[in-house]
Amino acid sequence: MNWANRITLSRLALTVFFVVALNSSWRYARTAALVIFLIAGLTDFIDGEIARRYGVITSFGKLMDPLVDKIMVAAAFISLVPLKAVPAWAATAVVARDFLITGLRLMATAKGRILPAESLGKQKTSWQIITIIFFLTLLSIVELRYASETSRWWMRAWGEAGPVLVFPIARLVPRSLVRNRARVDTLAAAGGVLQAGPSVGSACWCQSLSPNKGRWRRNYKAFRPEVSRAAEVLSSFDVSQTG
Repeated sequence: MNWANRITLSRLALTVFFVVALNSSWRYARTAALVIFLIAGLTDFIDGEIARRYGVITSFGKLMDPLVDKIMVAAAFISLVPLKAVPAWAATAVVARDFLITGLRLMATAKGRILPAESLGKQKTSWQIITIIFFLTLLSIVELRYASETSRWWMRAWGEAGPVLVFPIARLVPRSLVRNRARVDTLAAAGGVLQAGPSVGSACWCQSLSPNKGRWRRNYKAFRPEVSRAAEVLSSFDVSQTG
């Protein structure tokens, strides 16, 4: 097993530590959860860079990298539901979509073919990770006593910006599912490996945000109003308001 695949699997262990930290009551647990999640995201970038730079992109990596990402994101969304950061329907949609996509990948694998992550799925994962980091940061700010849960700006960020960040995910989930189903049909017809372009094996949340990705720009237009709304809400916060 090469180092890229080892780093990918290490993200599973980090996910376990993240869930334990986020659901613990000890001091600075949520700050630790934020740090662990950021480290896990960094490993997602590192394993892709190693695989591409040293030419060690494998079928195992193509299958496991998006699968581990799904486990990490699903675990984060499920853990945020009891904290009332993410609505239960959003977590259900994310987990259900990931189960279905995993099923499609298993169908392709059973036929001796690989279904790598595609651009729209990478964009969805990017938005999910941004949402998770947003809520973890707010929880960490309260834990470190830089603000309280009764602070006006914090309450607005939690109650207004949060739902705005979650909504695009609900729009991307069904579109990504339809796209992947079409890819399975194309793969079956072609009888080979369906490539996802130059970003195969790359870090989904770093590569998909690249300004050079034409597909990202086209798909971005579909949920640009939500992104603009999120930016407006966030820019309206006055962190000096603590009462």
